[in-house]
Order: sequence, then structure tokens, then C-alpha cells
Amino acid sequence: MTPIVGLGRTISLAKATRPCFHRGFLSPNHLYVQRAIRTHAPKPIKLAFAFDIDGVLVHDNQAIPAGQRVLKFLDGANPLKLSIPYILITNGGGRAEFERATALSSILQHKISPDHLVQSHTVLKSVVDKYHNKGVLVLGGLEGIKDVAHGYGFKRVYTSHDLLRIVPGIWPFSSTSSPSSSSTSTYPDIPYLPKPISAIFVFHDPRDWGRDIQIILDVLRSPPSETEPVELIFTNPDLIWKALHPKPRLGQGAFREAFQGVYRAFYGKQYPYVQFGKPSRDTYVFAEGVLRGMLRKNEEGAKGTDGMHVYMVGDNPASAGASAHGWPSILVRTGVYEPSNGEPAHEPTKIAEDVEEAVMWAWEREYGKQ
Repeated sequence: MTPIVGLGRTISLAKATRPCFHRGFLSPNHLYVQRAIRTHAPKPIKLAFAFDIDGVLVHDNQAIPAGQRVLKFLDGANPLKLSIPYILITNGGGRAEFERATALSSILQHKISPDHLVQSHTVLKSVVDKYHNKGVLVLGGLEGIKDVAHGYGFKRVYTSHDLLRIVPGIWPFSSTSSPSSSSTSTYPDIPYLPKPISAIFVFHDPRDWGRDIQIILDVLRSPPSETEPVELIFTNPDLIWKALHPKPRLGQGAFREAFQGVYRAFYGKQYPYVQFGKPSRDTYVFAEGVLRGMLRKNEEGAKGTDGMHVYMVGDNPASAGASAHGWPSILVRTGVYEPSNGEPAHEPTKIAEDVEEAVMWAWEREYGKQ
């Protein structure tokens, strides 16, 4: 007899085709199937989401209503009463995760935990073990970025202002009179500039390109040892970004190209570097690790995280990072994507009107209609 398998039970084809009604009541066979469905219901699939922020949940610092509804849905207001892991992933940065989470919570009127946020430089947590007790130079952003690096676990952190105090002539066109008190400390055991620097992290967009390119060159030309070159890490590959000006502004990706242009003029080659930030593989690997950690904390994920299905919801038709990492991607129409410009550069798994439609589509794809 040919079996039929589905919905967590197996029944014979003969039983499946018998009438289910007898004298106005459900037949025993039908009751058997009902009991089987209740007893052997499939376990919830390990579903998770990664969201872009701008254009998906927020637009012009205003909450997108569909995003507000989705966050409540994922936090348990769904038919299965499940808490679905999710992260907000952005190439923005320049401040601590808790600061951005607080700001987003206010905009979205929904509590966003810092653990749910992956900024461009959050991925630097993955190299703390390697550099926690070594000198690192952090560039870009405001002086508070030094505190962010300390918060990640780096103990010997220097900024451009610190190095200007140690070697005032390193860049003759800058003043050190304005930085905040968080950058005023120096280390008395440093006899000269290059010795303590083992890695350079470009945390955020540098404010003084000429100064920071000069400092990078000086540090790279004097590595800690001949066998230990200085590691250079950029955290945001975006060449341009949208600001208040009607034309796009140059981003950290442009700074990287400017530095490499100067370095190439000196040495005839590019300096090796590591690139974090979307759509780099390292960022998606880190983000997936964060989601797996969330899943382990949930009751449904207590027995492991194998088979976790992560959906990336974004508004950028040019980004292929999620698909390259094996995540289904959903492109929404509430951000920079404009259908009149033609087909997306990288075909997404799904195009949705907004994040709510995107999440409902993924939910039904994994769990079926409720």
C-alpha cells in the first residue's frame, strides 16, 4: 500500500481515500488522523531575520509603521507565540551600540536591545582576542570612538589626537586644542610613535583625510617587527552615502581608495587590508553567530542551531552579500530601490512592498499559513 507522508503523520492511500463520515459523525479513521496531527506536529523551524535599518524600519529618522508592527510580531505577538531572533545590521557606526539602540528605541517606540544591533565596527569584537593587549590605532568618527574600542575589550587604544600629542610634527596642519577629555591621556612608556601599534582600525569616516592618511603611512612604515606587519582593517566599504546634501557624500570606501592611491604612488602596489561591513563575508558570518547565540537562549533553540533559516530584508538592490552567504534575500520598496530604474543588479529571492509583507512571506514559507 502506498503511504502518504505529511503533516507529521503517515497514513495509507486506502485509508486516505475512505469516506470520513459515518451516520453523521466523523469516522474512526478521521479521528486517528486528527490525533496523529496533534501528537506528531512538526517542530518549529529555526527562523531568524536580519534587517537593514534605513529604508526598511526607519526613513528620515521616522519609524516606518510596518516595521513597528513587525518587531512586535517577532517578539512574540504571532500565532505560535514564538520569539524569533532578529538583528538590525547597518554600515553606520561611530558610536556605541547602546547609544544607537537607545535612539532607535525612541524612534520605533519599541525596545531595541544593543545585542540586536550590528554596526559596521561591531565585527571588530571578533579580533579582540588577537589585539586586546596590543596597541591599536582607531580612526574616524568623534573622540568617543576610543571609548567604544575600550568597551569592546581593546586595552591600548590610540586616536589621531593621541599621536599628535606624542609626535606634534606628524601632521603640521592640525591643531590638538579641541578634542574632548576622553582623548587627553597618553602612555608614558611609549618612547616613539610606531612601536606600540600592531593594528589600525578605521572605525568610521575620518574627519581629516590628509592627517589620517599621513598617520597610517607612518605607522605602516614602522611595524612592530619585521615578521609582524601592521594589520589594516576598514569597517565600511560604502564609496558614497546619502546625507542632507542633494548629491551623495564620500564615505569610508572613498577614504580607503584615497589611502591606497597614495600608498600605491609610494610603493607601486596596494597595501593588504581586511574589509568589514556589508556586503563582506566576515560581517555576515559574525551576524549569523549573533543570531545563533540568540537562538540558543530561546527554548526552541536549546538543542542546537543547525538548520537555522536566516532571511535578509533590505532596500538596496545593489547588495548581494546576503545571497552570497546563502541567506534568502527580500528587497523592499520603502527605501532606495526604485522599480522604474529597471531590474535589481542582484536578483533577490523576493521583492516585497514593505518589511511586513517580507516577514509574512518568510513566515508562511517556513510555517505555512496560520
